[in-house]
Amino acid sequence: MSENHNAIIFDWLSFTSLSDGVEDLKAILGLSHVQWIELERPFNGYTHSIYFNGITICWGVPQSWGGDYHKDTTYVNMSGSGCRAYETHSSNCDWNSLLALLVSCDDYHISRLDVSYDDFDNVLDMDIIYSESLQRDHMITTFRRGFWELGILNAKKERTVYFGSKKSNLMFRIYDKKEERNRSDLSHWVRWEIQLRDDRAFTFVRKYIENDYNIGEVFAGVIYNYLRFVEPEENDTNNRRWGLQEWYQKFIGNAEKIKLFEKKDEEYNLYKLKQTTTKKFGGATATYIQAVGVTQAVKDIFKECSKKNPKYIKLKQELDSQAQLIPEMDLLNRLDYLERMGLMSCDLSQFEHICENCDDIASVLSRLPDLYKPLGGDISDTLASS
Repeated sequence: MSENHNAIIFDWLSFTSLSDGVEDLKAILGLSHVQWIELERPFNGYTHSIYFNGITICWGVPQSWGGDYHKDTTYVNMSGSGCRAYETHSSNCDWNSLLALLVSCDDYHISRLDVSYDDFDNVLDMDIIYSESLQRDHMITTFRRGFWELGILNAKKERTVYFGSKKSNLMFRIYDKKEERNRSDLSHWVRWEIQLRDDRAFTFVRKYIENDYNIGEVFAGVIYNYLRFVEPEENDTNNRRWGLQEWYQKFIGNAEKIKLFEKKDEEYNLYKLKQTTTKKFGGATATYIQAVGVTQAVKDIFKECSKKNPKYIKLKQELDSQAQLIPEMDLLNRLDYLERMGLMSCDLSQFEHICENCDDIASVLSRLPDLYKPLGGDISDTLASS
């Protein structure tokens, strides 16, 4: 980061990957050649972590976490210093390509992205921003509340203004970076940060790509959409008709409003279906299967799902076109056949006994009717007597 001119920087990035291992992620970041340190105390709940200059890569999840998604993830956390280390040490540093990769498919999930504007030219004045933040009618904002905090730093009052909750998916943070860093050599340094999480981070990156990677336009557009400071007019009590304050107009320039919330049709796929089935309804489904058996549970599910959700219909059509969908009656017939054969209660060792000396699955299936006598007996009885 140059301290001689105003700049917008990426100042925090956290994401998970379902498809990449540790070495893959090192290569993606262009940091395979640097010396990583293994952390004695794993980071963020993972069982293994390595660290390099503000960048942490984590993998391995305790069984107590549960869920297939978490068990398969590798996590990358780049703090502010980590982002600078990426820019300095990476053999192929390219923010545009990295962020484009992270929104390219469902294998990646951006959990946090911070984008910061560093002002060295007195465009942002903390005295003005702080005082105007106390005047509710001087702001037009979609945030439910704006709040401010006073802290003590180096025996001076350091003022930080927040808009949005620290735990929300979108928050603005404005503070005196000069005081925080104790940079007496600088005359002015104020930082305006946008902190984004999950869906808001994803949409910000998509807007960034759609706007030809013009970070200034997207940064200012997001701020303009969610918060603007207006100048009171004597003859008009409606502050939404007031013009922008001069400093704020200079700050955002000619940016157009950019919303980060987009209501869009969900692109449903087999992975998301699995997540819904196993993570959201997995406990109930597993218990019901244990209670009534697989065959009856499947029959009940087909019977009760008469109301077809459009996203499921679309997914079934896509799977059917790829010959990946088992027809309903075919599935039920298979389950009925397996149950009649006693295979629903057959343990693994018994099935292995059936498969002995068989070269292919066809020969296994051809032997099943001979091995099982459907006269009320269980396959275990048949195998025991064979």
